[in-house]
Amino acid sequence: STVGVRCPSHELARRLIDAAGVPVAAPSANKFGHVSPTTAAHVLDDLGGEDISILDGGASGSAQCEHGIESTVVGLRTEGTTCHLTLYRRGALPRASLEEICSQVGARLNTAETYASESKPDASGSPGQLLTHYAPRLPAALCTVVADAAADDAKSDSYLANCVVVDFGGRLKTLEKAARAYRDLSAAGDAKVAANALFDTLRWAEGVP
Repeated sequence: STVGVRCPSHELARRLIDAAGVPVAAPSANKFGHVSPTTAAHVLDDLGGEDISILDGGASGSAQCEHGIESTVVGLRTEGTTCHLTLYRRGALPRASLEEICSQVGARLNTAETYASESKPDASGSPGQLLTHYAPRLPAALCTVVADAAADDAKSDSYLANCVVVDFGGRLKTLEKAARAYRDLSAAGDAKVAANALFDTLRWAEGVP
């Protein structure tokens, strides 16, 4: 049998576990399939109608969590004296960090990322790998700007007037004026900063009037 164990880094979560004195069985604090919460206010938005208490780890409900994206999921097994780690889901802890840890302790790191599909909805080897997991309650698409496209195309501007543009490193900056709303996850192109802001920004996009 397999047991999944969460390893929180937040001091308040660790204090809660210490105070409980027993293993804590706790699911994620969000509606299934929706964008994960990164603030106490997000949890209240999703679960405020339930009989729950919320531990706010910041000075207010708007205090952002440290990483802002899903956790990394790894499997651990041993064969004799050899320890094997299998990466099932990429997340806040990068693969490079896992490789460094493995080299220090003489362990092996394998990758077994699998994703659910329409034909195999249960094929995922880890939670959070469904086709629409961590999805905003809005249609969403990845896009790029074609360099020679007409910037004043009336049809494009009419479409963008109903779109929220989420940018990274200013790649879509030319769409800002025409878009209904615009936010850059990191104008400097910093992946860590962008990751921290991603889920919060998707929730922000849901609330754009």
